[in-house]
Amino acid sequence: MRTAEQVKKEITRKYNKDPEGWKAWISKDDKHNVHWVFQQDRNLWMIKEYMVNPYKSIGLGGRTKDNSTLQQPRYLSFGLRPIPESKALEIFEIPDPQIRMLKTAKIIMNTPPLPFDRLQEDYILHGPVILAPINLEDLSYKQRKLQKKLDEELTKLKNKTLPHLYSLFT
Repeated sequence: MRTAEQVKKEITRKYNKDPEGWKAWISKDDKHNVHWVFQQDRNLWMIKEYMVNPYKSIGLGGRTKDNSTLQQPRYLSFGLRPIPESKALEIFEIPDPQIRMLKTAKIIMNTPPLPFDRLQEDYILHGPVILAPINLEDLSYKQRKLQKKLDEELTKLKNKTLPHLYSLFT
């Protein structure tokens, strides 16, 4: 088990080496924990965080190499995509939010993702990030095991670093 920051740094290093073929999901559970899942090839990372305030979070993460159950064609490739200023201005000038969203999605999917060090445009789009719960039925045994361990360890971390959330006020 590692800190969320350590796992994010590992993901960033791997992404910079090969920005193609990434998938990203995000969801929130009933305990207000944010769940991130990143996948590339056979690697799958899970990060669970609790947002202490808008500027600070605490969390943990881990990686597994068993990802076959999340390989579905409907999930589009995640990445950082440079957008020329002319395209960005074109998007900003669209008054209808639905048309603006569709135009943005089309640009994202027609632009290949690049590593951080090759991004030179003033405008950068990232995504898509799938906003959906990862159901336990969708996860393999190894992934469920990691998910359970992250749940347990994040609860311990919250109890240790944020005891006021779990104590009774007297």
